Amino acid sequence: MRIYRVITCAALFAGLFLQAAPKVTAPPAKVRKALKLDTFYQKHVDVGGLSIVSSKNVSDYALLEAAFLIGQMLGDRQDILKAMAKNKVRFAIMAHNEYTTQIPEHSDLQPRLYWNKRARGLGATFERPAVSCGEENLLLYPKDPYSKENILIHEFAHAIHNMGLSETDPTFDERLEATYEAAVKERL
Repeated sequence: MRIYRVITCAALFAGLFLQAAPKVTAPPAKVRKALKLDTFYQKHVDVGGLSIVSSKNVSDYALLEAAFLIGQMLGDRQDILKAMAKNKVRFAIMAHNEYTTQIPEHSDLQPRLYWNKRARGLGATFERPAVSCGEENLLLYPKDPYSKENILIHEFAHAIHNMGLSETDPTFDERLEATYEAAVKERL
């Protein structure tokens, strides 16, 4: 009986700690087709069916950092990841020398100069299913205009809410609004 416990514990340990690390690759043809990815995207990492994409100019370390953070944010919530993947959400990383409107899903934003100056990350919508942020923010480059906050966490939280929780928990918005109203009433 004791040997079975040891084997079970060893198997659980192996499952938790010996999982394959994410790898940066070219976007697989299947993913490129399913998400209708522009050829701008030359790098890809998969996180539970959700794609992280970038141009060839982005450091592999930025894609791996994004994969780590997204994994930490969603933990065991595979249901949310699946809903987001079903809604064709992808996380796009801009190189430090690229602009917001170079992200294909954001390329029609006008005026371009305004969006390129104002935003180094945007949330996903059903019309524009790309969540984005700059590599400089993920890798803590000097002169990051948002060095005091993590843009991935901020923008991806919006995507979780709008593109994941709205599908997996239809009562979430109602409960969130009630919580907010109660906090305002209590002057918290």
